[in-house]
Amino acid sequence: MRIRLLQEEDKPALSNFDCGDPDLNDFIREDAWLYRDAMFAQTWLFFDSDRILAYASMVNDRIATAQLSASKHEVLREVRQSLGKDPMKSGQIPAVKLARLAVAERGSGIGSLFVASLCQLFASYDNRTGCRLMTVDAYNQPRVLNFYFNLDFERQSAKVLDDAETVPLVLDLRRFR
Repeated sequence: MRIRLLQEEDKPALSNFDCGDPDLNDFIREDAWLYRDAMFAQTWLFFDSDRILAYASMVNDRIATAQLSASKHEVLREVRQSLGKDPMKSGQIPAVKLARLAVAERGSGIGSLFVASLCQLFASYDNRTGCRLMTVDAYNQPRVLNFYFNLDFERQSAKVLDDAETVPLVLDLRRFR
């Protein structure tokens, strides 16, 4: 299995991609190109031979330190102090956001493997941008939340309404170095 950015040559294979969600299927076939050209998002593909197994659109993000739970706030304070910086002066931590994720075969482990591969990619020294965290606004559904919790994502804050459509989650990419 390989991971790479969406390319023009992928269009034929995308016509066969089906994750079971018409909105996500339409996004990869049509909107991903518009987002790429407008410099709003980059879409990464996870594939085996000519078959696309999953995709993820990634965007830049930031976390205001005031939004974090006390334990994560303290970890980031220690990081900034180790850099010789006033730990809360900037009040921002650079992040990359998993904006859209679609997997052709749910329950196969492909989604977990793909997200772990993305974490390694964005934690690598070869990454083109600085980002310490990965974020996602996960649908507030037990199956979806458990998927991310099993990957060690945590709630950004304890303050999430029970009826919220999404739950902001965060993962420290440092552990992938």
